[in-house]
Amino acid sequence: MHQGAFKECYRQVMDHVLLNMIFLVCVLLGAGITFGAAFKSLHYVAYKLADKERHVAVFHDFWVAFKDDFFKSTLIWLAAVGTGFLLALSFYIAFTNHQLILMISVIVTGTILILFLLYLYPVMAIFQSGSLRALFRNSFLIFAKNPVVSFFMLGSLAAVVCLFILFEGTILVSIGLFAWLEARYLKPLFQPYIEALESETSILNEEDIR
Repeated sequence: MHQGAFKECYRQVMDHVLLNMIFLVCVLLGAGITFGAAFKSLHYVAYKLADKERHVAVFHDFWVAFKDDFFKSTLIWLAAVGTGFLLALSFYIAFTNHQLILMISVIVTGTILILFLLYLYPVMAIFQSGSLRALFRNSFLIFAKNPVVSFFMLGSLAAVVCLFILFEGTILVSIGLFAWLEARYLKPLFQPYIEALESETSILNEEDIR
């Protein structure tokens, strides 16, 4: 029994390390432009790995998710980068002119943007995203309804970033660790929506049979 638990733990660790490496390769080969699609794929595979009963082919599943909605994922990422640049510029102007209120506003806006993206890409990975409007609305609603989870997600991200700053070599495992943590934060939030969708699908299938 203990040996089986050890093997499962070892498999999970190695799968997340492999996921970490695939993510880094995709981002580096895409010169950062592919970060959005890779980030979505990271969450797709991590979410599947959180279900121990499902078989996961890490590379294959990552590649399938990477190709799916690639342009939408990339467009959102580039828009986020542009927004982040404007926020950084605003912060610099506020800092040089000693405008405290503007500095705080920029920090709060930037934090909300990061949290929104931490919900948006997993939502895109797990659910049929549909239109951008529906994707943004659903992601924001889940984000707004779960402030405690958002706090833990932001804290986990900050911890991983600090870990990388202190020990650069941890980048080989830290991204996989963050994906593992976020999958466990989001799984309980997503499960009711998944069950509702499965129930609707079951009802539609029964009506088709009739």
